[in-house]
Amino acid sequence: MPTSDNDRKLGRDLAVRLVERAYPELYDSDRDIYLPDVLESVEAFKLQARILGQSNRGFPCLAVDQSDSKVPIPLSLGLESVLPLLLPEGRDFFDSLLARLYDNLFELMYRRGPGAVFANWGTDIKTFSGGEATSFLEDRLSDFLAVRFSSRQSNVSAQPGALFSVSCSPDLRAYYTPTYWLQVKRVLNYPTPTSGWVQPGRYYFGAAQLGQSPRFDFSAYYDIPPDNHAQLPF
Repeated sequence: MPTSDNDRKLGRDLAVRLVERAYPELYDSDRDIYLPDVLESVEAFKLQARILGQSNRGFPCLAVDQSDSKVPIPLSLGLESVLPLLLPEGRDFFDSLLARLYDNLFELMYRRGPGAVFANWGTDIKTFSGGEATSFLEDRLSDFLAVRFSSRQSNVSAQPGALFSVSCSPDLRAYYTPTYWLQVKRVLNYPTPTSGWVQPGRYYFGAAQLGQSPRFDFSAYYDIPPDNHAQLPF
């Protein structure tokens, strides 16, 4: 089902509240969609932005020249994995620790060696101010949420989402990432060709051999639903 003007309005309004407010209020309409994955991503983004800002470091984003949007994509440095540890009394300690680790983490994930996630792809990682990265996230999250609103499911529903299939070179592990927050940890299934369940939204898909970093196809995005299949060019 295509997104309507009302879906886009709902998506923009919710994105603004989630990104710009420290304690965003959720409306009744927001409860019609699945939100745990979005809330985790936005919280991780805010934590990463705060750490980088306090350390006077720029926020890494992927500059794209062929995609659903030329708006840069904020890159996750994997702080989602430490969010459960960040109790109020422990935030200062973890902020300091992660700030010291940032340079090495960024180099290992995105720039150095054959395992670098975006090495030799013709893509360009740039750093932006926290305010600019926030604007990028909000813009892209609006489009993602508009798709999710267009296929409303209760967030207490037992439905796992929509079934999506990926075809590419055989025997690879298929990955996916939301288009507003670039992650490299979301595995769809293995081995390709394969399929799996994905919550509604707008995504990029990729693949990799076991033990290697995934390569994503940024030339095409998929709105799930109605899209149900990706044919990757590798």
